[in-house]
Amino acid sequence: MADDYSKIMAVAIEPHNVVQRVNTPAGPADETIEFNQFRVVVTGEKVAAANAGNPKLHVGYIGKQVDANFCPLPMFYKFVKGQQDWIADQAKQLHGKASPEPFVDVPPPE
Repeated sequence: MADDYSKIMAVAIEPHNVVQRVNTPAGPADETIEFNQFRVVVTGEKVAAANAGNPKLHVGYIGKQVDANFCPLPMFYKFVKGQQDWIADQAKQLHGKASPEPFVDVPPPE
């Protein structure tokens, strides 16, 4: 029987935006740049406790386009394989039109 990871953590996708300060003829201004991808974050009490109190742990990206696949970051590999699969599956479900293929497992360099 698979573990029910939803009891200890949740997965969310959020737009990947950055605010950049630019100099304009009218003076400095903030400009928001939105990338064509979502940030994949994991939340939960235990996750926050292990993440210096930060409730969101950024674990990867998934493009906004149809058939996009989950792209893990090094922090993703702190989770065990079952948790990794669950996180990637949750991100794909939230996306709605993601690739049905397994994510490409690219372990971080040693």
